[in-house]
Amino acid sequence: MIMIVLKDLCKIYNKGQVNEVAALSGINLQIRENEVLCLKGSSGSGKSTLLAIMGCVFPPTSGVAEVGGKKLSRLPDRFLTLHRRGLIGFIFQQFNILPQLTVLDNVMVPLMVLGYPPVARRKKALAILKRLGVSHRADFPASQVSGGELQRVAIARALVNNPAIILADEPTAHLDHKLSLSFLDFMMELKEEGKTIILTSHDPLVADHVCVDRIVEMADGRIISSCS
Repeated sequence: MIMIVLKDLCKIYNKGQVNEVAALSGINLQIRENEVLCLKGSSGSGKSTLLAIMGCVFPPTSGVAEVGGKKLSRLPDRFLTLHRRGLIGFIFQQFNILPQLTVLDNVMVPLMVLGYPPVARRKKALAILKRLGVSHRADFPASQVSGGELQRVAIARALVNNPAIILADEPTAHLDHKLSLSFLDFMMELKEEGKTIILTSHDPLVADHVCVDRIVEMADGRIISSCS
């Protein structure tokens, strides 16, 4: 099954204005269900914009972007948001954890948005925290846990709604070698469970890891190579 289809995809910021920027041009890409793909490229290559489109954050300016069987350009913003919430889990480079909330509350946020009742939210959040080895930090303020633990909290939040697609933007950028390997080993576990995973990274450790099926390299908003 093909999970993501991108055809002649373009994204232009500030279209028609003096500061118009063509972030993506002529992107053609298909990503299969249960594939782990690594997007490589320097800053400004278009990786993050492409990841955002695949994550249903916004539609392309032109071309086709079909994610989970739905064409994004045909979805109003409200439905685009609903599609994203039910299908996709994000792991952000800066974690985007709310420091004033507890670890447990941070993980429950996506479930609150999806309308889960309090008891179900707590049960699901504690289960994923336990799986990631940080349930003992559930009631700690997020500001009082270590960087490695915070990353596991961020992963737990991304996985708590059991998404089919996981997107990770430079996930090892702030991790040491040991924690980076631990993260990639966990991505391998998720792959074995059938998840589709797209990572952006310039870290050779990511690209060389056994979990990665394909490397797509970008430059100046275009795909310049793709290899398995």
